[in-house]
Amino acid sequence: MKSIVAWAVIACGGDASEQPPPVLRSLSEIYESFGMTIAPEYDQYIDEQTDDSVQTRNLGEFEATFYTAFCPTGCTGITATGIDVRDTIYHEGKRIIAVDPNVVPLGSTVKVTLANGDSFEATAQDVGGAIKGNRIDILVASRNEAYRLGRQSAKVEVIN
Repeated sequence: MKSIVAWAVIACGGDASEQPPPVLRSLSEIYESFGMTIAPEYDQYIDEQTDDSVQTRNLGEFEATFYTAFCPTGCTGITATGIDVRDTIYHEGKRIIAVDPNVVPLGSTVKVTLANGDSFEATAQDVGGAIKGNRIDILVASRNEAYRLGRQSAKVEVIN
């Protein structure tokens, strides 16, 4: 247990004046600064800094589909987290999406960028039986809109 704490302090700590801060360096760079190496499979990505206060973590490419509050398969208009979406597709100013909570934790704020370049902030507030792995379902106002939008690829990034 002591060695785990020591490694956490080494990986996250350091001189406050060093540039860039640890969160913006890869694990390889952090380990290298201590004369150590790390296996490539553990050095997956560096958080991207989009401005001084917002950091994102790219989750990669997802398949995006679209759903409505009411559907033939038993949708009730209440999300898995208890939000009433019978009259809105937003929660606290963000679009609502259904996710696999093993990939995107419920309650997360994400940036979704569709294949056509449209992007928006969304909140992961729902789940669905067919939403597994790298797939999201985006809440829309009507069944016609859901059919029109169909299936698309989307880039998903967790914000903060």
